[in-house]
Amino acid sequence: MAKMEPVVNANAISRISAGTIIKGEILSPCDIRIDGTFEGKIQSKGRVVVGESAHIKGDIVCDNIDLWGKMEGNVFVKNTLALKEGCVVDGNLNVRKLSVELGSSFNGTCRMITEAEFDKMAGVEPKDQKPAAQPQKAQAAAKALFVGGGDDANMPTTEISAADLVDGKIGFLNLMVKCGLAPSNKQARQLVQQGGVLVNDEKMDDPTFAVTAEMLKEGVKIRKGKKVFHKAVLA
Repeated sequence: MAKMEPVVNANAISRISAGTIIKGEILSPCDIRIDGTFEGKIQSKGRVVVGESAHIKGDIVCDNIDLWGKMEGNVFVKNTLALKEGCVVDGNLNVRKLSVELGSSFNGTCRMITEAEFDKMAGVEPKDQKPAAQPQKAQAAAKALFVGGGDDANMPTTEISAADLVDGKIGFLNLMVKCGLAPSNKQARQLVQQGGVLVNDEKMDDPTFAVTAEMLKEGVKIRKGKKVFHKAVLA
């Protein structure tokens, strides 16, 4: 009988709970959430969430990362690194896009890299290199991030898969967590109740609101506070 290959659920989330201490290397095809202590190297093809109680010593290589806790080491991110309020980072950042919230702490160097450079660092087979972003594109991204106007094509974006939807919808609090705008549904609810969240330029005051697949096809723009912008789209 032929050997059956294990089926990988790309939507699964690996979790290291608070109070857990792990040393070594993690290679994962899916998202990872860390609330405990980890020492070593993490390489993920998905999103890495470093919770408020997490402490990491080592390197992280991933597609996206939301950093709320403490990090000592180097970070290599294919898409967006989000430094959240209260995080403490000592090390070197190698990213394509960077989002920084007030109250975050960073000591080290930051280098903006291309996708080809990331692939080389991550050991991915090389492919046709894309031209570097033009200065006008970077300016448009900054305007979209911190002003909310102009071209939003370069706004940090999270793709929501059909598997994330229930009956064609996803709860707004869950959507905020998936976009890295809150570490948990509880804190997302608090942000909504405090009046600090806008959706497509309209104030969000209903924590039970559900975002439909049709809305995601058009793109849902979320603003947290005055300077944190994010877009959610259907994959």
